[in-house]
Amino acid sequence: MTRKRAPRFPLEPVTAGALAHVEQLFFELNTPQAGRDYVLSALTDGPSRLVNNKMGNVLVRHESVKAGTVHLESRKGEYAKAILLDIDKDVLTYAPQPPQVSLLYRDADLKVVSRGQYTADFLAVGHRRLVVKEMRDEARLVRLSLRNPEQFYRDDDGTWHFRSAEDHFRSIGLEYELHSNQFLPHTLVSNAELLEDYTLADCPPIDHEIATSLALLIQQRRSVPMRELMDTHGYKADDIFKSIVQREVFVELLEQRLERTNELVIFSDEPTYRAFRRIEVAHMPPPLPIPGTLFLRSGAALNYGGKKFTVVLCGERDVTLREVDGALWTMPLQALEDMHRIGQLDSNGVRGETDPKCLTNVPPEQLDRALKRLDAARTGKSNYYAARTVARFQKAIEGLNDLDALLALVDNTDQKGNRLSKLPEQVRELAIKAIELFYNTPEKRTKKAGYAEYVRLCRELDQEKGCETIPMSYPSFCVYCDDHGSVFDREGKRQAYQKAPILQSLDVAASVHGLRPHQICYVDHTSPNLTTAGPDGAELGKFWLTLAVDGCSRKAQAMIVTYDPPSSWTVLLVLRDYVRRNGCLPRVISADNGADLRGTELEFFCKIYGIDLRSRSPGEPRGGAMIESHLGASQDEVIASCQGNTMQMRDNRLVTQSIDPFKRAIWTLTAIYRALDDYYFIERPNRPHPTLGMTPNQFEAMKIHETGNRTHRFVRFDENLMLMTSPHPRRPYHVVDPRRGVWVNYQWYRHPAMRNVRKGTKVEVRIEPWLSRVVYVQIKGEWVAAIGSSSTSFDTKSSREVELALRQQARKAGNDANKHSTSPEGLRHRERYIHPASFDARISAQQQEMAYLCKQLDLYTAMPEKMLNGAPLLQALPSPAQMNPRASAAPSACSEGMPLAVQSPLHAPAHSITGPIASSASQFQVKPPLPGANLVNMAMPLRPATATPSPPPGESTLYVASDFGALTPPVDFAATRSPVGPSAASFSADASDQLPPTSTGVFDNVPGYN
Repeated sequence: MTRKRAPRFPLEPVTAGALAHVEQLFFELNTPQAGRDYVLSALTDGPSRLVNNKMGNVLVRHESVKAGTVHLESRKGEYAKAILLDIDKDVLTYAPQPPQVSLLYRDADLKVVSRGQYTADFLAVGHRRLVVKEMRDEARLVRLSLRNPEQFYRDDDGTWHFRSAEDHFRSIGLEYELHSNQFLPHTLVSNAELLEDYTLADCPPIDHEIATSLALLIQQRRSVPMRELMDTHGYKADDIFKSIVQREVFVELLEQRLERTNELVIFSDEPTYRAFRRIEVAHMPPPLPIPGTLFLRSGAALNYGGKKFTVVLCGERDVTLREVDGALWTMPLQALEDMHRIGQLDSNGVRGETDPKCLTNVPPEQLDRALKRLDAARTGKSNYYAARTVARFQKAIEGLNDLDALLALVDNTDQKGNRLSKLPEQVRELAIKAIELFYNTPEKRTKKAGYAEYVRLCRELDQEKGCETIPMSYPSFCVYCDDHGSVFDREGKRQAYQKAPILQSLDVAASVHGLRPHQICYVDHTSPNLTTAGPDGAELGKFWLTLAVDGCSRKAQAMIVTYDPPSSWTVLLVLRDYVRRNGCLPRVISADNGADLRGTELEFFCKIYGIDLRSRSPGEPRGGAMIESHLGASQDEVIASCQGNTMQMRDNRLVTQSIDPFKRAIWTLTAIYRALDDYYFIERPNRPHPTLGMTPNQFEAMKIHETGNRTHRFVRFDENLMLMTSPHPRRPYHVVDPRRGVWVNYQWYRHPAMRNVRKGTKVEVRIEPWLSRVVYVQIKGEWVAAIGSSSTSFDTKSSREVELALRQQARKAGNDANKHSTSPEGLRHRERYIHPASFDARISAQQQEMAYLCKQLDLYTAMPEKMLNGAPLLQALPSPAQMNPRASAAPSACSEGMPLAVQSPLHAPAHSITGPIASSASQFQVKPPLPGANLVNMAMPLRPATATPSPPPGESTLYVASDFGALTPPVDFAATRSPVGPSAASFSADASDQLPPTSTGVFDNVPGYN
C-alpha cells in the first residue's frame, strides 16, 4: 500500500451537522458496525492512498463545492463523476479514495479462489443512501468480463456489476455501483462547468426588467434561437445563462450543448422542447454510407448494452453511435471488437470477408479490366474476348445498373495462388524466439546480429533432435523483425510514444481545451537557446521562459522570464502577470508532472481562488501540444533571429571561438522580454489561426460574447494578490520567539507585534522574493512585514541571492566545523552575518535584471517599498487552518475562527473581526474606521448555491473561501462597499448547525445519474 504524505497544512474535523446526518442514516439503514467504521474513516481520515498517473491517465486536483479538495485519477471518468456529484441534489457530500478493503474472489460454485485488496473511487453520502462508486473505462470493463466473467458482467439493461465488491459492501450495509466512463452524461458535465460561475453567491442577479422581457418573448414564441436573442434582440449571454440557472426559461441540459450558440434553442417549457425534439429526430437524415470504414459500416444497426444504436462513423480508436432519440455516444473500438470476437455483438454491419464488393476495395488494374468487360457486354462486340465469354458477361450483369454491373465483372486475380507461408512452423517459432530474446532488448542489436543468434538456435535444435533444421533466409528474418519488433523493448516507453501512430479520437463530448476563454490554461517552462548580457555587457547566461496559454482561444495570456529555475513560485509569478493582463484567473491549470505544480504554495493559492490543477501523463508531451507549439514557434521566429542564440551549441565540438554565442551576447533580460512580449501578445494573436479560421483575438472576443463576460469573477491586481503569490519558505509555519522574532533562512526577522505572542506559537510565514530583508508573518489573523536582523547587509538583495549565498556558507561552515570547530578560523566561518562580498556577482546581476523587469511590470513586492521600513499592518489573509476547514473529511457546519484584520489601501489602522469562519460562501464584511476609506477586496471564489440579495448601495465585501462551499451556513456581517473593483452580492443565513443546501436549482430537474 502506498504511504500517504502528511499534509503541510492542518485539517479541520468533520462538522457536527454532517456527522449527525450520517448517524441518522446508520440508524435508518441499520448499518452494521463494520460499515459505520468504513464510512466514518472515509469522511474523517481522508483518502486512503495517493493518486498516480502511471497508466497514461490525467490527474486532477479538483476544488469541489461539497467535498473540498479532491484528487482524481481520470478526466473523463472520476472528474466527470465528481462534477455530477457536486450538482446532484440527492448527494450531501462524498469522499474520494475511501478505505481499502479485502475482497474474496469466488468461482461459479461460490468457492473462494483468491483474495485481493481493493480501493473504490468514491463514497457518496446521500439523503437516504450510502453508496460506494467505481468508475472504469468501457474497454477495460469488457476485457475484465472476458478474462473473468464470474466477477465482471453486464445486465440486459447495460448495468455493469463487480460481484466480489457488491458482496463485500452488501455485507457491511453499503450499496455498490460500477459505472462506465463512456455512458456518463458528458453533455450535462460540460453544461455544469459552463454554468458554474452563475451558481455562485457573488453572481449578481439578473435585472428584473430584462428577466421579464426575456421570459415574455420566449413564452410568446415558445422557442427562440440563442443567436437571435443576442444578435437581433440585444440580450447578453450573461443574462440568458442567469435565466437558465433561475429556470425562467428551459434548456435540456442533458442533451443541448450551451456553448454551441449557433445550434442552441431556448424553450419556454419542457413539453415544448420534447415536441420540438421529436420532430427534429423524425426529420434527422440517416448516416451517410461512408466507404472504407474500419470494422463497422456506417449506417449499420447495432445492439449494445441493451440499447439500439446506428453506426455514424467508425475510426481507428472510437466509434460514434446514434441512439434512437438522436443522442450521440462514442464507444471505444477495442470494446466492440472484443465483444464481436466472443459473439456478443449484435450488428449487421461488421465488415468481413463476406462483405459485398465495393469500389473502394478494387485496385485500379482490376477496375480497368472490369470496364473493358462491361463495354464488351453492353456492345456485344469485342476483339479481345471470345463470343462465349461475352455471353457469360452479359448473363452476369443481366438486370443490373452500370455500377452494379461493373462490380459484378471485377475479377479475383489478386486472390489467386497459395499465399500461405511455406516455412515449417518450427522454423517460424525459432525466429520469433530469437527476436524476443536477442533483438527486442535494450542493447538494440542489429537484425544481422539477431539473425546470427537465430541460426545458432537452429543448430542447437539440430543437436538436440538429431535432425537438420534449415533456417529461413536473412531477408525473410528481416521481415519477421519488422513484424515482431518492439520499439518499447528496444528503446523504452518514451521512444515508443514518439514513434507510435497518432490515433484521432472521435469523442467530442468531453471538452479537452475548454468551452470558453480563461477556463483551461496550459503552463510550461523552457530555456530558450539564447544567452543574455547585463547592462554593462557582462555575460549572464541563459534564462527561463514561463508561458501561460489559453486552451480555448489558442492565445498566450501571461508570460514571465527569469534566471531562476522553474518552481512553484515561478507559476505564481506568471499568475500575477495573468491577473495584471486579464483581470481574472483561469478555472483550470494544466501542466506536466514537474515539481513546480506540486508545490504547497501553488496548491494553497489554487484552493483559495478555486482553481483546479490538472497533470498530464508523464512522458506524453502531446497532452501539452497547445503550449508546446507556442514555445517552439517563438524559438523559430524570435530566438533564431537574435544575436547570441546558441543553436550552434547542439554540437559544441564544432564551435570555434569566433562564433561562440556566449561571447556575442547583446540581449538583456528586459530587451528579450519586450521582444517576446511583442511576439506573443501583439504579433501572434492578430495572425489568422489555421484551426480557428480567424485571429485568436477575434475568436476570444467572439467566445466571450457567446459565453458571457462573467464580470463578477474578475480578480483585483492588488496587495492581496501580490501577497498570495509570495512563496513560503521551506516550512510554511515557524515558531515565534517574542524576544528575537522568527528564524527564517539563517537569520531572525522581527516585528513589534511579536512581543505579545506566546513563546512557541507557530505562525505562517511568506518571503518577499525581491527583498530578502523582509518576510510576511501572520500574527493573530493580521499580516505584518517583519524586518531581518541583518537588513543592512541584505539591502537590495533578492531572496534567491541570499538563499544561494547562505546555503554555500552553511555548507562550508559545517565542513570547517567538523575539522576545527574550536579554532578561530572555524568560528569565523560559522558567523551568521553575511556581508555583500559573500554574494556571487553574476547571480547578483541576474537578480537585479529580474527585479528591474518586475518593477516595470508592477510585479515587484506585495507592499509598497516605502511602507516596508515602518512595517505597517497588511491586509489580513485567512490562515490555512481557517481556509481549509476540511481536506478530505466531511464538511463542517461552523468553526470558530481567528480574528481577521482588514486594512484599507489608505493604510488606515487595522481592525479585526471575530466570529465563526464560514465556508467559501462566507463574506466577511467590515466597516472601515475612517469615513470614505476603501477596502481591499479579496476576489475569492464563493460557493453557495442559495439565492442572495444584493447589498445596499455603498457596501463592500471581503471574500474568504474554503473547501466545501455550500455545505457550511454563511455568517452575515455589515460593511461598506469599495468603489474600486467589481461589486459582489452579499447574503445572510442562519449560522446554526444545520444541513446545507446541496444543489443549485438549475440541476434539480436532472434525473439522478449517480
